[in-house]
Amino acid sequence: MESPARAALMLAVTLSLSGCFESQTDETFEDTVVRDDVGVRVLHAVSDAPALRVKADAEVRVAKLDYGQVATFKLAANHYRFEAAGHTGGETPEPLLSNLEGNLTEGRRHDLLLTGSLGNDNARAIVLEQDDEPFEPEDEGNESDEADEPVKDVRFRTAHLAPGGGAVDLYLGDTSGSPDASLAYGESSEPIRVEAGVHRVQITPAGSSDVIYDSDAVFGWETGDDLLLAVAPATGVQRQGDSELSLIEVDGEQSQRVSDTGQGGELAFVNASTGTVTAEDRDDRVTWTDVEPVQKVPERGYDTSEGGQYALDFTSSGQRSDQPYGFRLSRGHAGTVVLRALGAAENGSVNASFLSNDARPVATNARVRVFNTWFQDPDSDGKADPVDIYLIEGSGCESPLSGDGVVPQPNLSSLAYSNRSSMLAVQAGDYQLVVTESDDPGKRLLCDDSVSLKTHGLYELVIARSQSGNDSGLIKVNSVR
Repeated sequence: MESPARAALMLAVTLSLSGCFESQTDETFEDTVVRDDVGVRVLHAVSDAPALRVKADAEVRVAKLDYGQVATFKLAANHYRFEAAGHTGGETPEPLLSNLEGNLTEGRRHDLLLTGSLGNDNARAIVLEQDDEPFEPEDEGNESDEADEPVKDVRFRTAHLAPGGGAVDLYLGDTSGSPDASLAYGESSEPIRVEAGVHRVQITPAGSSDVIYDSDAVFGWETGDDLLLAVAPATGVQRQGDSELSLIEVDGEQSQRVSDTGQGGELAFVNASTGTVTAEDRDDRVTWTDVEPVQKVPERGYDTSEGGQYALDFTSSGQRSDQPYGFRLSRGHAGTVVLRALGAAENGSVNASFLSNDARPVATNARVRVFNTWFQDPDSDGKADPVDIYLIEGSGCESPLSGDGVVPQPNLSSLAYSNRSSMLAVQAGDYQLVVTESDDPGKRLLCDDSVSLKTHGLYELVIARSQSGNDSGLIKVNSVR
């Protein structure tokens, strides 16, 4: 028979893994007994923490783990001290969770679930321990007196990682029957077996019929899947009335975040083309009217909208694009449509890009992404060389790259036209953004000293120069939540 999953809640910052182990030695030769390796899987579910580096006994086991993602490694069964440090924009990761120590037990698998909030001072760890036996769908639990009863060939567990959510009931499908799991914060369920197929998860407060989370029918589970469903706080765009919960589905070494089906999103529009443009959604959810090329406003925010598929039509100088520009806005996400160019009236082509971010504020730093629409040489058709980009603390733009006599390394090297950077962790402060030709800091193309970054902020920085060469500048789209 399967052993129930066991969970232990870390009080303060001390993690106690179940079981007790002391180093054993051979009394004759005084050599340490070699213990078998055990599997460890780490889930980053600290809702406002940056990407984390995880160490075990001062040795890096996971270099960078983003929110909602998992990583796996093996350790010999023994006593360990764990540390989670954040990539906050400094030279080295900053310790955020420490003094996590305990025993890893032979013959068991361990899920180390990092949860809570840094801002609320309740970040902690929960460990699930279970038998290290592979899930076999044809094993026990599938016997039935009824030959036509569906085979339950998928197994999942649930864990409650939303500290402010109270006790909850979780249902697979509708809520008319008994819940599949009832959990308080820090608890996990026993393994639950269901048939493969497409499933919907709904959550209510414990003992209530009021649905406070609904995934819709988005979980496609196949025979042999052995899953973990983590109930987590909702992150990203939060409108009034939106659910405060989300789910993180973990399948082996893969994971996905699933927001409530009703959670909204936000959109912004940036015009990096040569003319004034109106952009309209075909379903009338958003419209941006007469947007000037390469806007020189200090910054712009987002417009509240719905998640889902979009099709935008563009109109400039009385000419309408023949084909719409399509993109999908994920639930809870913030998206920016960047129009790079509109084709001639006879073809109506659209060159555009869509920047989507999870709109998740981080308690330790700002997050920044740079998008390059710098059309290098408007007199040479199709030429757009890559650029180097620097973020330098300070203001003035007189000599930003040689303030101390040493030219710094660029934050981004050889960023090609229409390419974007990854999300960068940057400490709050006032910065100059400098653009130079690739590998030549002496050939400066742009300097903007109005980049003011705040903790919790998320910034899309669009470096723009239209193909006509008449307009250039930095367009900032941001939100501090």
